[in-house]
Amino acid sequence: MSAPVVHLTLIILKATAILAAGALLAGVGRRAPAWVLHALWTAVLTALMLLPVLHLAVPARTPAWLRSPAVPEWATPALPHPSAVLAPPVETAAPADHASDARAPLPPYSRIPWDTVLLAVWACGAVLVFVRVAAGAWRRRRIGEAAAAGEDDACRERLARIAARLGMRTPRLRMVRDAVPATWGVLRPVIVLPVSAREWPGDRLDAVLHHELVHVRRRDALWCGVAECACALFWFHPGAWLARRAALRAQEQAADDLVLRTGAERFAYARALLETARLYAHPPADAAPAFFRGRSELAARLRRLTDAAAMPNSGGRALAALPLALVAAAGCIVPLRPASVSPSSAPEAVASVVAGHPGVESGADPSPEVPAPAAASDHADPLPSTDAAASIATTALTPNVPAGDARMATDTPEYGRQLAAAGLQQMSAPALQRLRNLGVTPAYVREMRDAGLRLQLPAEAVSLWVQGVTPAFVREVRGAGTPLDAPADAVELWIHKVPAAFIRELADAGVDVSRAGPVRVLHNHGVRPAYVRELARAGLPLRDPAQVLEMHIHKVPAEFVAALGATGLHGLTAREARRLHNFDVDPRNAAQIHTVSRYERALARIPSLLPG
Repeated sequence: MSAPVVHLTLIILKATAILAAGALLAGVGRRAPAWVLHALWTAVLTALMLLPVLHLAVPARTPAWLRSPAVPEWATPALPHPSAVLAPPVETAAPADHASDARAPLPPYSRIPWDTVLLAVWACGAVLVFVRVAAGAWRRRRIGEAAAAGEDDACRERLARIAARLGMRTPRLRMVRDAVPATWGVLRPVIVLPVSAREWPGDRLDAVLHHELVHVRRRDALWCGVAECACALFWFHPGAWLARRAALRAQEQAADDLVLRTGAERFAYARALLETARLYAHPPADAAPAFFRGRSELAARLRRLTDAAAMPNSGGRALAALPLALVAAAGCIVPLRPASVSPSSAPEAVASVVAGHPGVESGADPSPEVPAPAAASDHADPLPSTDAAASIATTALTPNVPAGDARMATDTPEYGRQLAAAGLQQMSAPALQRLRNLGVTPAYVREMRDAGLRLQLPAEAVSLWVQGVTPAFVREVRGAGTPLDAPADAVELWIHKVPAAFIRELADAGVDVSRAGPVRVLHNHGVRPAYVRELARAGLPLRDPAQVLEMHIHKVPAEFVAALGATGLHGLTAREARRLHNFDVDPRNAAQIHTVSRYERALARIPSLLPG
């Protein structure tokens, strides 16, 4: 799993923990004032919005229950000497007499980059939600610019009077046709009313303006934007959308409470809310603070306004610490991260290993010392052979094992020499280690080559061994008439379970079985050798596997071919017989055959084959 996907997974887990903490605190403080619940859910959404940045910026903290258990010293692989690690790889050239027979290694199985797909899906979803939010903001701005300013002096005077009573500046007023009363903007807030508001009764207009001014005072447009950003980042998480819904519901209830605390009469305000809601069939679709959001939300607000027992009392202020508790919980969750080796710690780890390795002084050059070339003489030591160099490289990569199983560390060079003697070529140290780990034996390689396979590369030996291809299967297929040379052909026939008896029967029926691919295709399509023999007896012997497959796919029966021959139509090809069958030609009707051939250029030579 790539590092971005690991971080994305950790961010999702942390977001889930923060949402769960918020839901738990909201359940504990369900009788708290609405402004406390709104602050709690706003803190949750703010934490979600900042979580990706905080996850990468805040130093990680690993508690004891997330730390990996200690690994015993005997189970830790021993690093080779730095000189062996930094030495250039030893390349063994293939023998000249086998250069012409060298084959490319088997292609690796294609893998779908799920990490990239996952990140692309998340990015596309986030971009789509951000585009929707930006489009809504742009649409509101265009509506505000195109709308007429509050020309009605009565509406403007009422707005200024209520704003002065609340101790705040008077925001701009815009009149838009068929608009729901709402508040837009953070730095330059705008209150939007429908054009029909000029004809509303004074108490209803005062209630609506009072409610929207409270939204401006509480900066609710800003918190709606925070909720939208959090949902854009976690668009796939249902908890984020539920938190947004809870925050908007608490926001409207908190605005209602503040309206009542600043002088509005309870039942008059509830009556104005109900009468205004009756004017609109649908609530607003965006997240801007609005006077009316939906039928279910309206019923809850009216129940709180008309039932004094449902309104929270001042004693609920003791629960104002709930948002602070959520912030503290988020502060504990964000730094959590499982213990892992960061990329930046790798150089220090290597340096510590090199510094502690016997024979390497601190600050010394870890590269091996190259002695000065000795003078040429008859007694000079010869250069090490290729086998010896390969043995040294293989021994350097052999892991440290307990003393009871020291055989693995001692016979690995001998294992490589046995594979080379069996016929494998181009064996690098990683390829040799992979063969060793999978258990590929030199005897298996030798038997496969004795059976007739041109097995030369380690990847081919691995493919044959993993798929379970046996030397007996190779000998049977070759005995049936298919000359298996390439290991890929043997793997193909083995995977598709093509028996040697099927190949032998096809060869007896006259089909060319010299290539493994067409034989496998005929077997997968369910072609019966008996069908080929019936066609041959009907006068249509087929040798090309492609023609056999064509006749089988179009379900041309041997009886149809025999009836054409009885009419006197001999020497047809498989394509011509298939065309006549596809046109539903009656073999006993020569005139119909003439008609078909007139419209089918591919059968232009058929009339010349008819008698008379």
